[in-house]
Amino acid sequence: SEQSPNMIFINKKGKVVYVNSVCKEIMGYTREEYYSSDFNFLCLIEPESVDGVRSAFKRHMEGKEVEPYEYTLVNKKGERIPAIITTKLMNYEGEKAILGIVTDISERKQMEQALRESEESYRYLVEHANDIIYKTDETGHFTFFNPIAVKTTEYPAEYLLGRHFLDLIHPDYRKDTEKFYMSQFKERLPSTYHEFPIITKSGKEIWLGQRVQLILENGRILGFHAVARDITERRRMEEALRESEERYRQLVKHAPSAIFEFDFDRQRLVALNDILYQNLGYTKGEIEASDPINFVAEESEKLYLDRLGKMFAGEELPDTVEYKLRG
Repeated sequence: SEQSPNMIFINKKGKVVYVNSVCKEIMGYTREEYYSSDFNFLCLIEPESVDGVRSAFKRHMEGKEVEPYEYTLVNKKGERIPAIITTKLMNYEGEKAILGIVTDISERKQMEQALRESEESYRYLVEHANDIIYKTDETGHFTFFNPIAVKTTEYPAEYLLGRHFLDLIHPDYRKDTEKFYMSQFKERLPSTYHEFPIITKSGKEIWLGQRVQLILENGRILGFHAVARDITERRRMEEALRESEERYRQLVKHAPSAIFEFDFDRQRLVALNDILYQNLGYTKGEIEASDPINFVAEESEKLYLDRLGKMFAGEELPDTVEYKLRG
C-alpha cells in the first residue's frame, strides 16, 4: 500500500486505524493525528458529501456491496479535492472494518471542466455564427444545423432535420453537386469547396460557397461537417462585371475607330478591333508576331520611337498622338 499512488485507509468503528503515506501527503495530517482517539474522519469530507459517505458505510456494515462513487475531500489547508472512492468490508484484528482506496481525480475534473467550457464556447460560436453550419450523416441527411441555417433557408427546424441536403439545391445544379460530393466521399478527400444555389421556402435563389470536411472515426466516414456562406451578392457582382466586360468588348470590336492594346513587356500589339485589322490588312497571327513599328509609316517612325522611349522612361505624355500607318 505504501507503493500505491492512491490514498489507502482502514476505518474501524468510525476511527481511522491505518493510512498510507499518500494520505499524509495529500491531506496534510500526520499519522498521529489520524490515529488520535478524538479525530473525526468526517472532517476530511466536504459537508455536501457526508450523507453519501455515511450511507455507504452503513450499507457495508449491513454486508451489502457498495459501488465506487465520487465525493469531495477537504485537506488540512481547507482545499477541496474531488476524488473517487472504492470501499470493501474486511476483517481487521478480529473485527469488521472498511478498507478504502481513494483516487484524486482533480486533474480529470479540470480537464472535464475545460472540455465543458470549450464545448460551451463552440456551441455559442456555432449558434451565433453568421455562416450556416451543419452536419449530415454519411448519406447526406441533416443531423444538426445552426439557427442561421433555418433563417437562410426559411424552413423550420423540424422540416430540415433528417432531410437530404440535395433537396434544397436548385434543380439545375443538383446533379453536379451530388457528383461533386460523391467524389469527395469515394476519394476520401478531407476537405472540399463548392459553390451552388439553393432555393428557399419562399422560392428565392441564394448562392452558397461551402466548405465540407469528412467526419471520420477509426477510418470510417460517419458523415460531413459543412460551413456555408451566402455569396449571392458576390455572384451578382461577378455577373454584372462579366456583362459589363462583354458590352465593352462588343463596343470596342465594332467601334468605327481603330482601337488596340499595347503589351509593353512583349512590345506587341494585342486586342485589336475589327476596323484596325481591316486598315492594316494583316491577320491576327501576323500582327501579334510583328514589331508594331512595321505598321507605322516611314514619316511617323521617329515620332513613334520617341514617344515609346518617353513612355518607358516614365515621362508624362499627351493623351493623344497621330501616326500615319502603312497602307
